[in-house]
Amino acid sequence: MVSTEILAEIPFFSDLTPEEREFLAPIANEVTAKPGELFFEEGSASHNLRILRSGFVSLRQKVDEEHDAQMLALSSPGDLFGISALLGDKGIHPYSAICVEDTDVIVIDAKELFQRMESNPTAGYHLLRKLVAIVGERLAGAREQIRTRIVPGLISHG
Repeated sequence: MVSTEILAEIPFFSDLTPEEREFLAPIANEVTAKPGELFFEEGSASHNLRILRSGFVSLRQKVDEEHDAQMLALSSPGDLFGISALLGDKGIHPYSAICVEDTDVIVIDAKELFQRMESNPTAGYHLLRKLVAIVGERLAGAREQIRTRIVPGLISHG
């Protein structure tokens, strides 16, 4: 179990009251990973939301059978990954997450999180608002990556 003080330091939980963080603390666990450890593999079922506490995680996607590309690097405390777990039974990891240096991560079972959010709709609303903002930022970043790779004249606009 992660303490409520640790949860209070994480931006994802910052809008919650101390009582709401106390309510979530029992389902949050901290794990430590070493360089090279795989948190999850691209295409696998997603069950846990993960929040970076310290360290560095590389999110990588296969380009072909022999190569992969880094899609995102997580190094800021509070960065979320494994958010596909919040899609329920249809959640599949779109990338692999690999530990690059000694890393501490908070792991929360998505089903348990949803049960808690349903029993406390105010906390659920605050968490979903944060999640939507994170997903929106990532979509904007993906759009920018695509935009910078488009060769003028290669793609028709008509």
